[in-house]
Amino acid sequence: MITFQCLGCGQQLTVEEDRAGLNVTCFHCNQIIRVPHIPPAGEPPAPGQPVEWPPAGYKSPSRLAQTARPYAGTRTSGKAIASLVLGIVSIFCFGVFTGILAVVFGVIAQDEIRRNHSLMGSGLATAGIVIGIIGIVGHIIVLALMLAH
Repeated sequence: MITFQCLGCGQQLTVEEDRAGLNVTCFHCNQIIRVPHIPPAGEPPAPGQPVEWPPAGYKSPSRLAQTARPYAGTRTSGKAIASLVLGIVSIFCFGVFTGILAVVFGVIAQDEIRRNHSLMGSGLATAGIVIGIIGIVGHIIVLALMLAH
């Protein structure tokens, strides 16, 4: 077993010896860390004993480097959320007006999500479009029935 410290959060990690030299992800902070190949200078540990890492005298990188993430995270499209909210509102009040806005925001959001892979929320946009259409049609039917009587 190889035991070493995560450079991001300082937690002690233990992995099998066959993982030496491979990248692992710290389950505490999700930072990717390379498992050390060899034990630090000095007496090698007895078989089955953990290898201590980092070696004495090692200076960790700055706090900024420790917290930096290698990949940008994803986020939910605000227009997709607006589409869903407007679609729900269109069922209860201001049906035609908010329903049209729900459909417009949903179509724009789906286009943005398709072009920008860091955006999520395609399902929200689709739901907003569908509920917005239901709100528009529902209010048109209600208005038609009211005018017919």
